[in-house]
Amino acid sequence: MPSNDKAVTLSLAFLIFALLPEIYGLHVVYLTDYCNTSIAVTTAGLIEPDASLYYPSNLDCTVTLSVHSSSKILLQFYRFFLEEKVNGACVDSLTVYDGAEESSPAVTESLCGRVDAFEVESTGSNVTFVLQTDSEGSNSGFGIFYTEFVNSPCSVDQFECNNSRCIDSSLVCDTYNMCGDDSDESNCDTGGPIEDTGLPLIAIVGVVVVAVCLLVFLYAAVKAAINKHKSKKLMDQLLKEMQTSVTANQFTDEDFWGSEKND
Repeated sequence: MPSNDKAVTLSLAFLIFALLPEIYGLHVVYLTDYCNTSIAVTTAGLIEPDASLYYPSNLDCTVTLSVHSSSKILLQFYRFFLEEKVNGACVDSLTVYDGAEESSPAVTESLCGRVDAFEVESTGSNVTFVLQTDSEGSNSGFGIFYTEFVNSPCSVDQFECNNSRCIDSSLVCDTYNMCGDDSDESNCDTGGPIEDTGLPLIAIVGVVVVAVCLLVFLYAAVKAAINKHKSKKLMDQLLKEMQTSVTANQFTDEDFWGSEKND
């Protein structure tokens, strides 16, 4: 496959990856949409730096996430890739604070580079994210699941995780590990229907993947056909020009045989 086709395929793959949470009904918070503000969220969702594939430069973005006053917030870092350190210091970084402001105790250090998956939880109903980037370089950013929870005992509309966290019952069997110990996904029929759509989750994934692959194949096939047609047309034109460009001169067969006959 030509390099341009590979670039298209990779871009589509990244786009699908970015859109999967929306397809499955998970709320996505893009920090750059809420810089220097506080937003109220409920239940669960996903935190990303920006809606694009790469986070922007020259950021100094502070966002506070708030849930119900009686609840806490579980943060699960499943993907994290910022620009690597320069001279031992972070040039792009994310820091999370346990409270509604930057002066609250930090629940993470200033994170940069590539970080393995981990989780933290707040002591109250707020967490504050501070995302800072320099003027050069960027990377694919991060993905952080957030879950609103309380400690057991749970109410009738909550699911009790094996780790004694109580989460909203709507989060059970949604394909996401919102408990932190995967107990909300451990007894699920993966082939069952998704509420409101009637389609199995795996079917949606399959349709999306097949559709994208088909589009890429069609794009490559059409492009190859066009190039082949152009090449054939050019070759026909060259042959025609060669045939019509021959002019008579003293070395042609006709003149040679004519002069021989005259002798």
